[in-house]
Amino acid sequence: GFVVFASCVGVFSMVWGYRRHGAVRALGLVLTGLGVLWLGILYAPLHHALIPHALTMTLGGTLVGLAHLANLRLVHVHNASCAH
Repeated sequence: GFVVFASCVGVFSMVWGYRRHGAVRALGLVLTGLGVLWLGILYAPLHHALIPHALTMTLGGTLVGLAHLANLRLVHVHNASCAH
């Protein structure tokens, strides 16, 4: 359930952010992170091995989190007209 939810929220927010800032960095990070998460749940030998599965899911979740941070920074770029 978590991976499906993370996929929906991640893709929606990255596409929304990409439409505002036009940079592909965050989109690339989220797609890589979601790919790792889906690999962790769909690849049976990896899914049944405790430590490799935990490491894969941690790496994928970290990449998705970093993508959200990158997207947030790209959306909130300060310029000369910024009031603060």
